Amino acid sequence: MRDGRVAQAELGQIEFRAALPDQPCALPLRARTEPLVAICMATFNPDITRFRRQIETLRAQTYPHWVCIISDDASEPARLAEMQQVLAGDDRFVLIANTERLGFYHNFERALAFAPQEAAFIALADQDDDWCPHKLAACVAQFTSETLLVYSDLRIVSDTGDVWASTFWERRRNNFTDLGALVMLNTVPGAATVIRRELLEAVLPFPPRLNQLIHDHWIAVMALTLGKLAFVDEPLYDWIQHQANVLGFGEQPRPSRWQLLREAMRRLFTV
Repeated sequence: MRDGRVAQAELGQIEFRAALPDQPCALPLRARTEPLVAICMATFNPDITRFRRQIETLRAQTYPHWVCIISDDASEPARLAEMQQVLAGDDRFVLIANTERLGFYHNFERALAFAPQEAAFIALADQDDDWCPHKLAACVAQFTSETLLVYSDLRIVSDTGDVWASTFWERRRNNFTDLGALVMLNTVPGAATVIRRELLEAVLPFPPRLNQLIHDHWIAVMALTLGKLAFVDEPLYDWIQHQANVLGFGEQPRPSRWQLLREAMRRLFTV
């Protein structure tokens, strides 16, 4: 206060769910000199051609020490079998099939919960993007002792290979330092993100999905609350646009100041 007094008040309590696995995945141990990265992917009935392409871009990474945890959200048996064929013979991939639909929000939560303990970094991945070969290497290189999350730019590409946007920032401003602005408007795409494993202790389990909360927004806000974010100013993957996208580029216009104010009021006064 102005007179030097400190005033405190309890704002409320948050009750978290406990329905997460007791043990992360156990993966084969390999001799390595660089930190292990766990790629956590959420899938649901992926188009098998796009899925195969995404898997091949993971296999082509120049960063050598990674594993991939795939949490599948109760895909059709035939599609699941096709996915298993794509992954066959490569023990860096672990496919975990849900028996009941969770939805993409909690399916990503499940994928993160299964990240192996020995992984120093966690990378998020979608089922149908196209990664540059140096995506993991470029993001891991940006971490400092204070950095909890690194993300990159990306390109918007049609399913036929046409580049619609050479950067994600043609229609909105980037931000990775202003917490208040990040709370209001997420600028950290999930598939562009690599985090330190320590951040999982803060973000898991996910809170209930109120007001259309998205997993990448929650993770980014927690990272900037507890540490620093870093940005790689280079498009390191192609966000492929097609009719089956859960969220598409066209659904993310830059909001007006009035829209931001209205959203702020809604979040402040929604219980």
